[in-house]
Amino acid sequence: YLVWGRDSYALVFGGRTMPVSWLLSLDALVSIATLLGSVLFWRWWATRWREPHELAKMATGATIAALAPLVLAAASRHVAGGHKAGLAWGLAFHVVNDIGFANLYPVGMALYARAAPRALGATVVNAYSLHLFLSNLLVSWLAGLLGTMPAERFWLLHAGLIGAAALVLLLCAPLFRAILAAQ
Repeated sequence: YLVWGRDSYALVFGGRTMPVSWLLSLDALVSIATLLGSVLFWRWWATRWREPHELAKMATGATIAALAPLVLAAASRHVAGGHKAGLAWGLAFHVVNDIGFANLYPVGMALYARAAPRALGATVVNAYSLHLFLSNLLVSWLAGLLGTMPAERFWLLHAGLIGAAALVLLLCAPLFRAILAAQ
């Protein structure tokens, strides 16, 4: 993302060129806001309707996260026309991605912590965290494709992979729910 951002965003803000690494700071700020917004949303939801199972929230979060690379695919079309993408594209990407992440990672962490046997709680939570490591290894490998394919297709590939993960989670949710209910 940072390599693409360095080459594709108009990184001028307030008349000064900002370092591309500031996109990570933007992500941190947006993450805090979307996590807070997610908590408030689900509290509000629970006052009116039955709250969905954690697995449904996670599948929803993954589906939303799959939309984020579509924002970058659209920005890539703009960049392919010889223009730099405005930072609004980056903000839109971070907002969508972080809304998805706020409904995926913390919800999953809470589910794993709750469902784990007491004696294995920390091990199970760490195993859940391992998926982030493995996901980032995949993302690092995919990053090598950025120079070998058009950026739009690169981001569509990301969206497709995240969407496939959301679909697997959604399809496996009944099985996972049955396993969790048996405990």
